Amino acid sequence: MESWELLNKIIDQNLAAETAFDSLTGYGANVYLVGKALRDSLQGKEPKQLDLLVTGVTQEDIESALSIQGAHLNSTQNGYNFRFDNYNVNIDLPRVSGIVDPRIPIEVYLGEQDHSAAAIAYDLSTGQFIDPYSGLSDAANGVLRPTQANSYADSPDHILNGIALHGEGYLPDSSFVEAITNHGHGIKDLSPDQLRVSLDRILRSDDPVRALNLMKETGILEYLLPEVANTMGFDQNNQFHDLELGDHLMEALRQMVTLSDDPDLRLAALLHDIGKPDSYWEDEQGHGHYYQDPETGQGMDHDKVGAEMARNFMERLNYPENRIKRVEKLIQLHMQPWWSSEKGARKFYNTLGGDQDMANDWVKLRSSDMRGKTNGQMDPQDEQQHQLSFELLNQVIDKQNATNAPSLEISGYDLMDAGIPQGPEVGRVLSELQEAVDRDPSLNNRETLLDLARQYA
Repeated sequence: MESWELLNKIIDQNLAAETAFDSLTGYGANVYLVGKALRDSLQGKEPKQLDLLVTGVTQEDIESALSIQGAHLNSTQNGYNFRFDNYNVNIDLPRVSGIVDPRIPIEVYLGEQDHSAAAIAYDLSTGQFIDPYSGLSDAANGVLRPTQANSYADSPDHILNGIALHGEGYLPDSSFVEAITNHGHGIKDLSPDQLRVSLDRILRSDDPVRALNLMKETGILEYLLPEVANTMGFDQNNQFHDLELGDHLMEALRQMVTLSDDPDLRLAALLHDIGKPDSYWEDEQGHGHYYQDPETGQGMDHDKVGAEMARNFMERLNYPENRIKRVEKLIQLHMQPWWSSEKGARKFYNTLGGDQDMANDWVKLRSSDMRGKTNGQMDPQDEQQHQLSFELLNQVIDKQNATNAPSLEISGYDLMDAGIPQGPEVGRVLSELQEAVDRDPSLNNRETLLDLARQYA
């Protein structure tokens, strides 16, 4: 099927898009298909969301044209979202340098796009492509090329958009690599919210490792993820790690991509060992370690250091607190050893406060970490232990669900705040508290449990 035939079919199959086109052209508007839907269709993909660009009419005209019974028109950052009969379409407005003007020529609007594959439009009235920057072939072939020579000079957000597209499968040409190398320093001037949104998009992409490696190669990783950039080239000097630290983090992320598309789990995999450089110490044989030596006190526990660094990073980018806590907790617990008994699994599960989702998240992070040490492979003995621990954990979860055992009103963090040291002791106390609550549910309140915990400890 020719691309224009596919585009017309896409519009015909979306009642909101078809209705918007008919109504807007009745007001004298020019209506174009733009954006990701256009690029996807040129690559033979079925688009998920349609974006129409409307020129030649005012916003008042658009609102009048789309005031249709049963339809809903809502304002968005770039224009409107139009919903009709369970279909929806985005209505974008022409703007240059942030100023909306219906008289802006389509060619000028397209020149504002950050890469050539985005600088194309399809005129729904004439069935013709508008391609002033030779982006049609780039869109069809998935090539990243700046629309104009100065596209990234004053728009560092365009750089991160291109990086995310690289993670989604687009391949950069030499002019793109040169442009982001020369202008990537502008990323540091972006707002925390812009950085967070861009990082989430990169992490959600099909191949975030490829995207981040491009940032590493062009020297701009430090502007988005300085804590990760600091690990690049760091020799772990440890018999349990074949890879240098930065490569290990990237490989752990690669493994997590096969397990989950959740950006927070992927971020936890990427950040889980960032505390190692600040925790490092060497023994008499010259081997590197990343925990606090109980005899000499030198070094620090890299899981604790890394969890704090992850929190500081996420706070810097204005992540919501619930996302911060989730990533922080996973990193803090990523060194938890496997267990070989149901009792051990129950202690760990209680440490998580009986949070089944967190338990499953932890298993994914632990697996990604272990497989990330040796390029995706796990030692057969480790693989067996991993599988056993996972099965025991599921048994504990299944039993608790089957008996509807009440979840404790406190967590391991509450116990640590009360002075019980982090580690096996927390799990042991939580296990005893759970047994007490199973016998007498009236004990399940915070103050009573804390009193009991102090006695058990």
